[in-house]
Amino acid sequence: MGSGPVLTQQWDAAHRMIAQSLWGVPAPTTGQAPLLQHRTYQYRPDGNVTAIGDRRFALDRAEHVTAVQARDWAERYAYDTTGNITEADWPVAREGDDAGLLGAANTHGERW
Repeated sequence: MGSGPVLTQQWDAAHRMIAQSLWGVPAPTTGQAPLLQHRTYQYRPDGNVTAIGDRRFALDRAEHVTAVQARDWAERYAYDTTGNITEADWPVAREGDDAGLLGAANTHGERW
């Protein structure tokens, strides 16, 4: 292998990725590559993802994501009968965050 960054992945028996790591350039003195990022993945028996790292996903019967829970924030989503998002709620952005819109809005950007 070369001396650049390396991406490693682990897969389960159902051919689903269960872990992914990004390793940096090895240090010249030790030869050790620093771990830059690591994620794990968890799935329901039907194959839908239920967790990526510390983020947990709730799905409805139609397999739409209805909630995302993380260490210090949460998101919620609601759908109409055809599967369109009708409501979305996520944390209010703090100064310097890349969170985008503040508070809750519908798909037209209207606040409630």
